Amino acid sequence: MASNTLFLMSQADASLRSLGFDVKQYFKNFDLQTVGVVVLVAALGLVLFNLLTYAYVAYTGRSDSFSPYGRSLVTGAARAWQDKDTWGINDVRGGRGLDEVAEILDALSNAVLEWEQPTNVIKNKTL
Repeated sequence: MASNTLFLMSQADASLRSLGFDVKQYFKNFDLQTVGVVVLVAALGLVLFNLLTYAYVAYTGRSDSFSPYGRSLVTGAARAWQDKDTWGINDVRGGRGLDEVAEILDALSNAVLEWEQPTNVIKNKTL
């Protein structure tokens, strides 16, 4: 499996070089500050989009059914991590250095899904 992956990666690298795109040179010139600014602008854009969407649904009187866009993204990511067997990303656990990261992602996805769909008896009890 690993030799097939290495072969495919080397073939992809050779194909990209023949087209004039060198992956190694691209990552040497990788500007982390620019990426950080782009991510920050995207996050601020998401917050602004949520605020404008909420203002619109509040104006039309449908604010009780409003769900922020970022919240659904986080829930979708947590569900995707829980279904890692079907997505084929279960091989992450095989890495030596990624065991702790996989445990953290398991805990985070469990917490997000528990927050979205609480199973606690006290939370669901009606008074």
